[in-house]
Amino acid sequence: MRSTMQHAAAAAAASDGDFVVACSDVDVAEPDEKSLITYVSSLYDVFPDVPSMEQSMRDNVCILIYTLLISLLSLVLSAYYCLTNN
Repeated sequence: MRSTMQHAAAAAAASDGDFVVACSDVDVAEPDEKSLITYVSSLYDVFPDVPSMEQSMRDNVCILIYTLLISLLSLVLSAYYCLTNN
């Protein structure tokens, strides 16, 4: 969970957003309510537009196709290497 929060803080900083709560303030067994509310509010301020489900699905399909193409290319190159070196 800490790495996810650190990634969100880094993305917020990269987009010139104000991320006013340290990850360590909310990554505890019982986080302070005000810190948690401030953390969530900071995320909302930096990322106000949540992508639609359709956009998320399209992105996931693109990633899947890309991964499959890379795997296929790897197999083709391996076969080519085997054929040319034997």
